Formats: sequence, C-alpha cells, structure tokens
Amino acid sequence: MNSPSICRRLRLPWKWACCSGFLVYVAASFVTGQEVFQPAADQDPREATPAAVTPVAKPTAPPEFLPRLSPIEEKILAALSDTTEVAFADAPLEEGLKYLEDLHSVEIWLDKETLINESIAPDTQVNLTLSGVSLRSALRLLLEPLGLTYIIESEVLKVTTQATADKAIITRTYPVSDLFSTREEAEELVESLVCGLGLVQKTKDGPAPLAVSVPSAAIIARLSRSQQDQLLQLLRDLREAKSLAPKRPVTGGDAPRLGGRANDDGRGSPRNADGKIIDEFSPGLQPDDFNSRPRLRELQPDPSSETPRKQPTPPVKPEVIKKI
Repeated sequence: MNSPSICRRLRLPWKWACCSGFLVYVAASFVTGQEVFQPAADQDPREATPAAVTPVAKPTAPPEFLPRLSPIEEKILAALSDTTEVAFADAPLEEGLKYLEDLHSVEIWLDKETLINESIAPDTQVNLTLSGVSLRSALRLLLEPLGLTYIIESEVLKVTTQATADKAIITRTYPVSDLFSTREEAEELVESLVCGLGLVQKTKDGPAPLAVSVPSAAIIARLSRSQQDQLLQLLRDLREAKSLAPKRPVTGGDAPRLGGRANDDGRGSPRNADGKIIDEFSPGLQPDDFNSRPRLRELQPDPSSETPRKQPTPPVKPEVIKKI
C-alpha cells in the first residue's frame, strides 16, 4: 500500500505523511504483520484484507477394525487397488516384482530364504500379460502358480509361500454394533461368520478363532492375514445385505400369534376350515388367522349382563299453604 492511500485511509492530509503518527502506524504494522486501523467507510470492500479462516477438521470415519493400520500400510493397501499393466515373457520373478515395485511406489520384499527352503528359486521365470486389472489381481495370478502369496507385514508387501502366510496368525477387533442389538443376535452373527469363512469354532488344540464381546459390541478374530481379509469382506457384505433387506411393519394387536386355536395342530401350525395348514406367507392371509383373541369390534354387549339404569326421581312439589 502506497503513502497516499495510507493517508487517505487515516483521513490525514498529505503533509502529515511523515509525522509521528504515521511512523507509529508503520512500526505497529511491521511488528504485528497486520493493519492497526480498520478500513475507511468509503474504501472498496474488495481492497480489504480478508480475515484468517480456521479450517474445520473433517470428521474421520470409524475404523473397520483395530488396531489401525499405519500410514505406510494404508498406502500399500491403496496401491493394491490401483490399475496395473504387466507383460512378462520368461522374466525372472525377482525382476518382475521389482518392476511392480517401481511402477506403484511400494516396497515389495521377497522372502528368499523361505523360497529357497521350499526349492523355489528367486529367478524362476514367469509369464503373464495383463492390462486394466488391479495390482491385487495381478499379484495373485503371478504368484499362485508357484505356490506363493503376499501379505502386508512390517510395513512392506511381503512375498512368501502360502504355508508360511497361513502360519502367521494375527488378532483383530471388528466393531459391529450395527449388526446386532442382543446377545442372541451376537451369537447368531458369530455362527454366520464361522459358516461363511468355513471355520471350525470349537477346537481342542486352542481357543476359538472368533469370539464376541457384547459390552464392546465387537468381534475378536484370531486368523491368518488372508482369512482376516475374507472376514472383513464378509462383514461388508452383511452390512450391504442389511441395508437392502425390506422392513416388515408390525402393528400392535394384529401381529401374528401362533397356537391357541381349536383348528391348531398343537405345534404352532394353524389350519383353515378344511383342515389344511395355513402358510404364514400365503397370499390373502388376514392378521386374525393367527390371532386367537377376537378383535374388539367383534364383541357385542350382552343385554342380560347389563345393569338397568335407575330412573331419575321426579322432584317433589312443595305444598301450597292457603291463608285464611
């Protein structure tokens, strides 16, 4: 800002530009880095310096499992979803992994000692030509024919044998408060996860692979890293299925109630007049077909049980006394 504009903002004549007040104003502006005086009323608002706005921190999404991944592990996990392109023709495995490492800027570590113990040479020739697929899929197609796989361990993408990866058991905690509300529902959820993963819940050699903590609304899993990935995907599928499930309305007295009728076979299967079992989901079924109690509107008053109403007593007229 030049001297004439400063004087105009201070409403001072130009001859006072070098007076002590001007020097104090310049010194204060230099020390604080801000202007001491407010803009004049006749100044263009567009010339005013905007006030500093503190950025509002965006709320972070809750983690899908605990402990949380480190920033490097999150970078590796994101790189596995990136699109890649490979064209390996009799290329050594180690060189092919180095190419993918440089292409996606992630650290890929080849477990050479384990490969040599399993009679797999690091320079084994591989052949693979792909484009437009994720790095995750390319690595699987590249490593599975050799009996190899990859895991995220020690903040690197570790390539090792499938047997070694299966032995690396880790523990994760999955918050699942949105998938159950009672202990019975929590136990059913664990049974569903055990069935979906093809696990054996009760073992003699060690603890169960899955356990539920009702107070924490979480599931504790002791599985291999590949099984942990399958469990994470299964929980995502269950949440999506829950969002797609239609909600069945339930009304007070019209809610279906099984049993307690003359045409009931004693096992909760109501029958119609012909003796056939009524299906709960059969079309045209009325709510009263499962309700043994009659509706209130069907009750008729019994005249014999009603108490006759008392007739009001007529008022007594006062006697008129004749005067003699």
